[in-house]
Amino acid sequence: MLENMKTFCDIRLDNMNARLWWRFPNLKEVGLQVEDEPKFPLFPIPEVHTRLQSVSLKFSLNKVFNSVGWERYFVFPSNIRHLYLGGCFLMEDMVLNIARLKKLESLKLHVGFPLMRLQSFRKRSWDVTNVEFPALKYLGLFLMQMKEWKASEESFPVLEKLVIRGGFIKEIPPSFADIPTLKRIELSNYMESLGVSAMNIKREIEENTGCDSLHVLAVNQI
Repeated sequence: MLENMKTFCDIRLDNMNARLWWRFPNLKEVGLQVEDEPKFPLFPIPEVHTRLQSVSLKFSLNKVFNSVGWERYFVFPSNIRHLYLGGCFLMEDMVLNIARLKKLESLKLHVGFPLMRLQSFRKRSWDVTNVEFPALKYLGLFLMQMKEWKASEESFPVLEKLVIRGGFIKEIPPSFADIPTLKRIELSNYMESLGVSAMNIKREIEENTGCDSLHVLAVNQI
């Protein structure tokens, strides 16, 4: 019966039970609270969870500043379509691990700290200019601890919806005006400059296409 389990959520994960959920190959949804520094990969290699669609990982807040270097343990199953990451450093290798998910349609990042190579934590820049998320339709950035965000038009080629809530993001990359599928931007508890950048993107799309195709919803400017 346990082998047929399809949902495994809100499980506190430490090194005492880190491989417990490996026993359930038919899982479609996994939600884990990461408490300890991993000692081995979180997901089995080779892949056994071929039906897994949704993964949620929440990192304990008192461990987040120790999570640099953990990304080598988070090579996600390739068939994932929905991914939530809460409270982790977005090291370059972690971002590349996400970008390898060619079927990923929804990505939610909550209280993430960008820390790419050769960059200081103080700068807090997230540069995905040379990274592509080929199937991503929804991107949610919630209370992200980054100030600068760089991306190219190839980074999110089929994105339909961008949601930003809180955090310190100053500007949406101008390249978003070149995403033909983009239909909606939602902002809340946002900085004025972020709202201005969203409206600039909307205006540029209208000028380039002659269509008012992008809807911008912005509430609670700070």
